[in-house]
Amino acid sequence: MTLDPDRSPKPSLSWILTVGLAALIGVFVISDAVALASMRAVLKSDLVIVGDALESINLVTRLDGDIDQERLVIDARIFETDPSEAKRLEQQLTDLDRNFDAAAEEYAPLTTFPGEREIWQRVRGQVEALKQPLHRALDLSRQHQEQAALAQMHHLQSAFEGIDHEIDDLVAINRHEASRQVDAMARHQRRALFLMVLLSIAGVTIALLLAVVLGRTIRRRERENTALTRALEDRNRELDSFSGRVAHDLRGPLTVVHLATSRLVERQTSAELGTIAMLERGVRRMDSLIQDLLALSRIGSELRGTTCDPSAVAESLADELRPQLENEGGGLDLDVEPRNVACTEGLLRQALWNILSNALKYRRPDVAPKVEVRGRVEDGQYVLQLSDNGMGMSPTDAQHAFEPFYRAERSQSQAGTGLGLAIVKRIIEAHGGTVRLESSVAVGTTFIITLRLANGDLPAATERMPVPRGTLARAGEDARPSDDPWHG
Repeated sequence: MTLDPDRSPKPSLSWILTVGLAALIGVFVISDAVALASMRAVLKSDLVIVGDALESINLVTRLDGDIDQERLVIDARIFETDPSEAKRLEQQLTDLDRNFDAAAEEYAPLTTFPGEREIWQRVRGQVEALKQPLHRALDLSRQHQEQAALAQMHHLQSAFEGIDHEIDDLVAINRHEASRQVDAMARHQRRALFLMVLLSIAGVTIALLLAVVLGRTIRRRERENTALTRALEDRNRELDSFSGRVAHDLRGPLTVVHLATSRLVERQTSAELGTIAMLERGVRRMDSLIQDLLALSRIGSELRGTTCDPSAVAESLADELRPQLENEGGGLDLDVEPRNVACTEGLLRQALWNILSNALKYRRPDVAPKVEVRGRVEDGQYVLQLSDNGMGMSPTDAQHAFEPFYRAERSQSQAGTGLGLAIVKRIIEAHGGTVRLESSVAVGTTFIITLRLANGDLPAATERMPVPRGTLARAGEDARPSDDPWHG
């Protein structure tokens, strides 16, 4: 199975989610806005109408009261003989006429209901028609012709009853319209509620459709991921096969070198013994490195169960670094506690060598290089700390130090590929560990490596004593143990 890079891009799942949720939110926001706007407009209109109806009822009732009060005051004036009291009653009649005219002026613009204006015009006409007979009755009363005045008022009784009937009709019209508007408000509320329910159903429908689309998209993506996983597995198997062939091809030349070394051993002299021994170690180390890199490329079960002792690796590296440190006048301080950690010895050696070689490579010209290696168990993990007093890194360089091919600007003049620390990171993380660094310019750099302890690990102090802390291991000097390997 192969990957198809030319496939048309599928819509992003996050884009579908964003659009769908935005549409869903938009539906609910629009539904709420429409419902609220409709409700507000209806309530405003209905409240105005109901308010006008109530005001009309109040004014009509006030007009009816003024007419009835005027009849009573006129009857009282007819039989009143006291001049001062008669004068007060006539002033009261004048006030009633004024109040009636004011109420009529307020009520006239409110006569908007069907049939209301016609009835009101009849009432005004009847009231105007009563003014002259009422004044005649008052004149008869002033002339002390009470019987004639009473006869005049009795003659007007039917007119007053007609006005009362018309006013009752006006009140009935306004009450009917007010009741009708209240019913209309209830209907509008029901319509608004129905609209909200309808829009809510639309929102739920969109949500369900979105869920269906998302479900199909997720299932399609799962199928694609499954296909990609299978394709990657096929590619990985091909790479494993390729790595095996490369390792086999590399071991071929190494076998030739090893055979040549064996023949040299037969002819060796005492002067050549050290050189041949170094050559044999180099051949064995390269073969081990090939095997470890092959295991690292797979990062699978081959790495599981491999263990090593960091103190042995550190001591081996110290032996190789002593000649270089002697030439530069520097030193190496070791304090590494023997333990078994979950890591391949060759790969751990490669990681530590990359770090320590950088300490020498990027040293300060005017300062003798000094390297410290510490190792101990902390919180159930093994912590290796490698420090130098070299050039150090800026915060930006420290942030990108483990990226492949990254090289700081100050190190461009030095030979290298920029893969050293990237290899360190991959080695440590392949074994379930972590690596980080702390650095300051013109002060130095400290690498902190954390590794998992091997299952069933026991202290290896009985097998190998570490180089004690505080002893500067220079070329030609013997390491002296102390009572406390860490705090000595």
